[in-house]
Amino acid sequence: MRNKKYILVFMVAVAFLFSTCKSSKKAESSHPSEQVKVEFKTFSAKGDISLSRNEAQSIKVGANLRIRRDSIIIISIQPLSGVEVGRITCDREGIILLDRINKRYFSLNFTEIKEKMNAEFSYEALQGILVGEVFAFGEEGKANITDFSRSEIGNMIMLQRSFDKITQEYILNDSLEIQSGILQEESYRIRWSYTQPHKSDIGTTIPLKTELTLHAGAHLLGKLGFDYKRVELNKEMNFSSNIPANYSKLSYSELLKLIAN
Repeated sequence: MRNKKYILVFMVAVAFLFSTCKSSKKAESSHPSEQVKVEFKTFSAKGDISLSRNEAQSIKVGANLRIRRDSIIIISIQPLSGVEVGRITCDREGIILLDRINKRYFSLNFTEIKEKMNAEFSYEALQGILVGEVFAFGEEGKANITDFSRSEIGNMIMLQRSFDKITQEYILNDSLEIQSGILQEESYRIRWSYTQPHKSDIGTTIPLKTELTLHAGAHLLGKLGFDYKRVELNKEMNFSSNIPANYSKLSYSELLKLIAN
């Protein structure tokens, strides 16, 4: 029962980690040479995802990740290879959590997220962190270097940007590969770092390891890790996200009670 609860908490944590109390606007078009972006139409990765608050409260599970650029992200939780126990789907409309163990699901569109959580979900942030590319928080569309102030620290490049009360910071190497990023407001800070850069068969470099930490003030809320074992780009894949007819829907209050118990 404890592991079932951890799976549910895990999915909720991943799904809502990138929600903030700010809104988005459409970005101006960017010149391709100024963009720090990963070239792909579809992205697929197999590996492990870990979530921890401390050494006593941690979980690590196998997962499959699929992304269709700027459209949909599906994270399939698979403790055993090929056996899906949960699924997180994020698209331009909202978020769906699918609990296959108990045949139930939870969904919120972005309007409901704003009403219930005083938050707006950033699809660009989730996609950008998962694949290792720069995003300009608060804007939809592709980011470019000119969206940020730029300075050099030794052989590294620092990009900084402010949007309302949110600040962003990236550290890039001289090949314009992201080493780390920070997204910060007065009440929270998300920091992520990348290791093990991997050049794909189409020449695009993908970080295989990502470590992300979330702080509220000085308090560490949790750590999230992605460890990709295999990455494929631009392959044909299934992005179906249908909910089985016999699954029951959880309300927002029911979800909060399950997490608290």
